[in-house]
Amino acid sequence: LAFLFGFAAFLGMFVSAIALSYPGVVLAKVFFMTVAMFGALSLFGYSTGRNLSTFVKYAIAAFMGYVAISVLGAFFPALRPTGTLDIIINVVALAAIAMITAWETQMLKRVYYSMAGNAQMLGKMSAYGAASLLLAFVNMFQILLSLFGRD
Repeated sequence: LAFLFGFAAFLGMFVSAIALSYPGVVLAKVFFMTVAMFGALSLFGYSTGRNLSTFVKYAIAAFMGYVAISVLGAFFPALRPTGTLDIIINVVALAAIAMITAWETQMLKRVYYSMAGNAQMLGKMSAYGAASLLLAFVNMFQILLSLFGRD
């Protein structure tokens, strides 16, 4: 639980530093878009009968590509994608994090039901699940902010 709160505090400081460069109206709009999208994807992941594990490996690969492009663009500005390519990369990353979010919710549901009798393990797994879903939410917020927070 301490890890979860420390992780949440770190992400909060990280996101607040990014948020300083955007107007409040844009932040509110993107935040509510993220809440709606995250909620719908979690509901889908919880309620679908289809196993999303077959698709998530491609989503993880696409998201890792997005992270690599972002890191390279941060250190080498000449490699930072701009214009239409930047929009395409962000849309692909958004689709990837959407699939990952639905899969994480589905996975947490399976883990919860498989460990129903072990209260200690359920506590650990719920903290892990909350941290992973928080990270997915922050990634989704950041991608939506890059798409819809432009001038």
